[in-house]
Amino acid sequence: VLSCRIMNPLLHLMNTPDDIFDKAYTYIILISLGMIANVFYNLLSSYLRAVGNSKAPLFFLVFSACLNVGLDLFFIVVLKTGVAGAAWATNLSQGVSAVLCAGYIFLKVSCTFSGVFSAHTEADISNNKPANKLKLNFFIIKVCF
Repeated sequence: VLSCRIMNPLLHLMNTPDDIFDKAYTYIILISLGMIANVFYNLLSSYLRAVGNSKAPLFFLVFSACLNVGLDLFFIVVLKTGVAGAAWATNLSQGVSAVLCAGYIFLKVSCTFSGVFSAHTEADISNNKPANKLKLNFFIIKVCF
């Protein structure tokens, strides 16, 4: 909310040309509103890297970048939404990468009953059915606190 309030003065401070000011303002406001997706991707990918998995976040990032290009083309060329479409494409692709990270953590990373996460192999996960039911609860608690 704060970023939305200071964007107008900030764009003036940066001497944004008048002919593109409205488009720049639209883009930066929409990107600011979608920042939560970026925050969650960074949080979840950092968690995956912390437990020793750096390949999955990289894969999700590459996929998100490719998705962003495709969505840019769709929103700008097909739907003719201009810079707002580019901002929405960026926000959606970042949201998809955050959801992919969350899904990967939920499906591939096991936890103990104390709420401390630890990485396991797929064979270990299949043998740990009771703990798997608590993964989402522990995950939410860890993220919130």
